[in-house]
Amino acid sequence: RELFLQSMNELPKRVVVHKRTPFREDEIKGITDALKSTGIEDVDLIEINIEESFRFLSQKINYGNIETDGFPLSRGTCIQVAPYQALLWTHGIVPSVRNNSYKYYAGGRSIPAPLKIVKHYGKGDLYTIANEILGFTKMNWNSFNLYTKLPATLDSSAILAKVGKLLSKY
Repeated sequence: RELFLQSMNELPKRVVVHKRTPFREDEIKGITDALKSTGIEDVDLIEINIEESFRFLSQKINYGNIETDGFPLSRGTCIQVAPYQALLWTHGIVPSVRNNSYKYYAGGRSIPAPLKIVKHYGKGDLYTIANEILGFTKMNWNSFNLYTKLPATLDSSAILAKVGKLLSKY
């Protein structure tokens, strides 16, 4: 709390926590109680995983007929599947930088799987949460890639865990 105040001169208005496993009731209570005691009331607790069971292709209308496009869905496509759950494609087609009428897909021939987003706690709407996650997929500045499949909040922690595991024998 003090470090944040020293660097930013005020506490955050909202805190969002991303993780790969479901939030348990005791975790929710512990996180929200701790943040409320510092004056932070707006908290979102979000579970994010790759949903391997869904693979979608885009479609187009050709002379009144719906045809499969042959490309994956556009990056940023989000489908709400339940009141607190959505599927978000962080990997998919984007407009080409050379010509806007062409499509670019960094994944080659594979069909990307979406992220499954589950909101376990909070007032944030799924649209805002999905936009934030999409933004965090563009934050790996240690790469020449246009984006990563997972948000930096999870991608970075996974890399740190791998490094920690490698260093554990020392």
